[in-house]
Amino acid sequence: MYKNKENETEKGQINSSSKETNFNTDALFWYQYGFKIIPVRRGSEKPATMRGRWFKNLSVRKIHAYWAEHPDHEVGFILGPDMIMFETNNLEYEHSLTELEAFWSMKPKLVVKTAKGVQHYFRCPPDILLSSTHPLWFTDNTPVNIHVKTSGDLVILPQSRGKSISLLEAENKDELSIVDQDFIDEIYHLNGMVSPSEIGRKDKLKPCESDHEIEFDDFWATVKLDCDAQDVDCDDCPVRPGFINLQQIRW
Repeated sequence: MYKNKENETEKGQINSSSKETNFNTDALFWYQYGFKIIPVRRGSEKPATMRGRWFKNLSVRKIHAYWAEHPDHEVGFILGPDMIMFETNNLEYEHSLTELEAFWSMKPKLVVKTAKGVQHYFRCPPDILLSSTHPLWFTDNTPVNIHVKTSGDLVILPQSRGKSISLLEAENKDELSIVDQDFIDEIYHLNGMVSPSEIGRKDKLKPCESDHEIEFDDFWATVKLDCDAQDVDCDDCPVRPGFINLQQIRW
């Protein structure tokens, strides 16, 4: 059970009715929920600190200390290989996503309301195939019906930027619903794209321009990204596999 700040417990509680956002409390809530939280400057789409440096020895005390010094920094998190998120800013496709979830019995247990739409969070098994052909983010020139965010992507969490929790039925990340390949394929169909399961060719990784070591093993690719050791910032790293086994990527 998460108690409020007045009780001065270590665990945070997100209070959607609060007029003022306490990013330290939000950070503690999501950290203990199981998310790899990271500070983000207000209005920015990049972490306020290098990932390797931040995640090294991350703790409640480190979170308290950081937000005490930077109380206006928002809270984001980096999706791991076991996470996937679907986002839409289109009301029609919000309904389509809900209908698809009902059809495939993929009821989300965490839904976030954004300023323009919704985000649905799921766990992702290691054998799920994802194609790199979908756009990676919303732009005016490339409309996306349902945006897919996967391992290594940055997501801004409530209560940052007007976001709020619309549904929270999982007590922690491990209790989120799990997607399957059929559901993923239908998401691509809704985006007007060929699904990963239907593509028979072998895509290759485009190596990033950093010092990361990239190895190719026929169909599956193993990416060695030792950010913790090198203390490098991978936010601009363009590595995105055409087909990936998500458990083989370590950010």
